[in-house]
Amino acid sequence: MKKNIILTALLSSVLAFSQVGIDTTNPQAKFHVDGAKDNPVTGVPTTTQQLNDFTVTSDGLVGIGTTVPNAPLTFPRTTGKKISLFNSPLSPSNDHEYNGFGMELGHLINQISGTTGDFTWRAGTSPTTSNILMVLNGNGNLGLGTGTVAAANLLTVNGGKFQYTDGTQGVNNLLVSDANGVASWKAIALNFNFASLGAGASIPANNGTNFTYTTSFVDLPVGKWIVTPTMLLTKGGSTGATETWWVRTTFSDNPANVTLATCASGDIVTTNKYISGLLPSSSSYSMLNGFVIINNTSGATKRYYYMAGYVDTNGTGSLQGFGGFSWGENNISFQRIN
Repeated sequence: MKKNIILTALLSSVLAFSQVGIDTTNPQAKFHVDGAKDNPVTGVPTTTQQLNDFTVTSDGLVGIGTTVPNAPLTFPRTTGKKISLFNSPLSPSNDHEYNGFGMELGHLINQISGTTGDFTWRAGTSPTTSNILMVLNGNGNLGLGTGTVAAANLLTVNGGKFQYTDGTQGVNNLLVSDANGVASWKAIALNFNFASLGAGASIPANNGTNFTYTTSFVDLPVGKWIVTPTMLLTKGGSTGATETWWVRTTFSDNPANVTLATCASGDIVTTNKYISGLLPSSSSYSMLNGFVIINNTSGATKRYYYMAGYVDTNGTGSLQGFGGFSWGENNISFQRIN
């Protein structure tokens, strides 16, 4: 008889409050489990006490670690795993080697257990097949329209076109980057640069196979460049009736490298190392013009010195102010070609 009275009292309490508590006599929701049995007999459990609780409200909201869920499924913890679909290793468990969802302060985390896994987005096409929309592998390589991403490609696009609009796009524009790798569209244009010329140099007739530094130079950033000197040839007066001058020029890594064997830079990649010109007989002036391609692979901007010499002549005297700014025709232009 006594047992019946106690059971009736318990059922009356449950029916009266319509709440069920497991390991707690102070349920805070329709269904409340106190995992650590640390909740108070009366009043609201502290935030720390709620972390081991499980609740279901009368609205059907589920709280894990909270007694007051505000969404269909609520987690109050600000760090660590939220939903773990698979742990690797299974033991001991940690907050990094798992497949699922996690949280750090200010960050919502989608987690895979290792770099060999990937995140895959798919769309069903039939009861038995799906199309792969996007794959992000464990190394950060992204594939669009493909499930195969090459290790060397941060982005692989299959079956579509790439569109980038930032206000600089236009018909036939090229996508280029600045020094920081920030891309924008630029109109196709030839961009010529000009070196600053020095005072020039006197190139003697009796210089043999040696070269003279003209005091002019060009500073080339890393890359491949076409370098074109255009220079006036003159002795300051007319050559003789049978007098001719054949003058060779080149670019050197060091202005002290004046011999034929050491003068031309090893960065010159064209088969010709020299840009040469003829000052003919009975002439006061002539022009020297040509180009070499220089490939600067040094990793930094490099200076190349303009040298002249290795003169073949039957004349005497010297060429005047060669390679310098004193003649208005003189220039050294350079343009990137890669």
